[in-house]
Amino acid sequence: MNTPQLLSPWSLLWLGSAVAIAALYLLRPRSRRVEVSSIFLWRRAIAPETARSPLTFLRRHLLIILQILAAVLAATALARPAIARLIPVGRTLAVIIDTSVPMLASDGDPRTASDGPFAPATLRASPPTATRLDEAKARASLALSRLRPGDRAVVIGASAEPIVIATGSAPDDLAAIDRAIGSLVAQPSEFNLAQALEVAGAQILEARQGEILILTGGVAEVLPGIARPAVPIQVVRTGRGSPSNSAITALVARRAPASQAVSDARTTAEQSQNGAAARADDRIQVFVRISNTGPVRADGTLRLRVDGAPFGERVVSIGPDASEAFAIDGVPATANWIEAFFEHPDLLAIDNLATAAVPRPFTRRVALVGGRTDQLERALRAVPGVTLDRIDPNRYDPTARYDVTVFEAWFPPKAPTSHWMLIDPPRTDGPVAVNGILGRRSDGSREWNSAQIARILPSPLLAGVDLAGVQIAEARQVLLPRWAEEAVSARNTPLIFLGYPSSWRAVVVAFDLRSSNLLGRVGFPVLIANSIDWLTGTADARSASNPANDPSQAVSVATFSVPGQALLINPLPRTTRVTVQSPGMAPRDVPLPQGRSIRFLDTSQPGAYIIREFENTSEIASHVEIARAIPVGREVALADLRARPGVFSVGSVGPGSEPGPLIAGPGETSARDEWWMWTALAFLGMVGLEWWWYHRNRASMTLRSLGARDASMGATAMRSDTRDPLRGNGSPRTSRWVKDGDADSPGTGLPPGPEVRA
Repeated sequence: MNTPQLLSPWSLLWLGSAVAIAALYLLRPRSRRVEVSSIFLWRRAIAPETARSPLTFLRRHLLIILQILAAVLAATALARPAIARLIPVGRTLAVIIDTSVPMLASDGDPRTASDGPFAPATLRASPPTATRLDEAKARASLALSRLRPGDRAVVIGASAEPIVIATGSAPDDLAAIDRAIGSLVAQPSEFNLAQALEVAGAQILEARQGEILILTGGVAEVLPGIARPAVPIQVVRTGRGSPSNSAITALVARRAPASQAVSDARTTAEQSQNGAAARADDRIQVFVRISNTGPVRADGTLRLRVDGAPFGERVVSIGPDASEAFAIDGVPATANWIEAFFEHPDLLAIDNLATAAVPRPFTRRVALVGGRTDQLERALRAVPGVTLDRIDPNRYDPTARYDVTVFEAWFPPKAPTSHWMLIDPPRTDGPVAVNGILGRRSDGSREWNSAQIARILPSPLLAGVDLAGVQIAEARQVLLPRWAEEAVSARNTPLIFLGYPSSWRAVVVAFDLRSSNLLGRVGFPVLIANSIDWLTGTADARSASNPANDPSQAVSVATFSVPGQALLINPLPRTTRVTVQSPGMAPRDVPLPQGRSIRFLDTSQPGAYIIREFENTSEIASHVEIARAIPVGREVALADLRARPGVFSVGSVGPGSEPGPLIAGPGETSARDEWWMWTALAFLGMVGLEWWWYHRNRASMTLRSLGARDASMGATAMRSDTRDPLRGNGSPRTSRWVKDGDADSPGTGLPPGPEVRA
């Protein structure tokens, strides 16, 4: 049934423009009343007018009619006219294919996989093998081949985030759907069954008969009370469900300094050796845990590689359904990354390989300008990887290259071309406007401290910092800049804030450290370390690689964890060149935007990505980012390939049986055919016609007026044509219009007329 409708009915108010056009026409000035001596001649002119047909009336008023029609068409086009119609929707089959990591287990059915159009190369091996994903693809293709003409199919690739990869109708779209199924690959994540059912249910709401087919190995967590669409759901297991698997479930590398007391007098050359502040006498401790989920003992070889080179191996034996940890010593202090591989035949090979970055403190050059307290200098020197230069404000050089510049009670006329930190802002023109002083106040009856901390907001600067009991006697009253966000504030003014005043980062502490008890608290060095880390883009390093928050274990591994995810690189301000070495590839240069982060997108391979930063030709920093094929923290759960309880109970139809029909919706869906485009074209045509008619009438009026003037001048010339009495022969005199520019007569400015002889 087709139903006309307006998608924007309020736009019909524009029809008032047609009324306005008609009103202007009706209210135009009328002819004046004039008294004449006789109407004898007027009657003869009016008689033909009264006898004319209605077509003549339309010709006289066609302009106003066209203008009104154009206004009506414009208002109709703005109202978006459309025709609503109902389209029948028949049987819809939603196929959910599990693409999580356990689907790479090699216990799939080779015979079923060979029946599908996606026969893998492993079927040609002896004996032939197939993964659970290969079997799931073949079963999906077989289910789609049984669709009747007109049936609809929806294929969903489901891992952590389900994605609809193909839709279409049988039989026309089945070839394209098969190609989409064949392109499915496993994702480094778990199977989110609840979200996959939600997506599938949304795809079949309008179908007369809806069905859901789930193809999975059963490795998924099913929460109680999972929502299921009111359609038949069939869960088909792929793979034999064998528990025979072993995996490296943990690989941790930790730097253990030979002496925890690190001298503050370490030279810059020593700290930048090999691109990091690693001491030659540091020890690298490596811990490996291997789990065996099978019913028999797993015997194999644990091989270790350091920076891509073989380092050592050992024979290990893991009991059934057990795990064992190993400690490995002797790893060089200059190591960047470690790779462990457990060589043992099992179902899932991808979890037998693990990679870890070796913690290396970042090398960062920091300048302290105008420092007034030794505690601030000691806190800066205690930050791992920091080399500190203390500079007098009178000797400040704005061209010096530093990663962070810390100003105390002084700020240069021009902000430095690096990250900066400002403590106790001066009352001068600068990046922070100081309006007054906060402190103890009294009105005679009571006293209060307007500089006291009133609000603490979540901030990377305050990780591990306890501000309870911190007293501030005096602070600067500043306006929060538009580029900043508060971290700590008093009642009406910020005390500590951070942000991006330009392409560089900035931290501002709006009080003198000596006017507070913060210097003597344990959280002060942590606050300074967090500030330096955030300014140089390494604030998340400790939380990602170092849950214990050990400053000596800081390493940049927080921006990247999944293959295919963008790798975010925050180069130091003095960096002039950045290289990235992908797994199994040579280092390559990447563009370096000034003061901005780098997004490296070629990250499809799991493993270690090594980022090196250079200042001209000298390496000043080295980072290792790890792309893990197994989600962090889920190694143990995904190593167990057995089906979880409750996965197959989600289905409402038993395995091997055909899903029965169930009315899931009205069996039809609505569609709209909009006509505003054709209405808009009609409006443009009407405007063009009105313009043509208007200019045509003006041209005809102009021609008629010129013709009348020519006739009047011609009559005047005939009356003035007489014989010349001075001519004795009596020859007639010739009268003619004189053209402009004649040689024997001056120009008259009139067009030439006919030559008349008397």
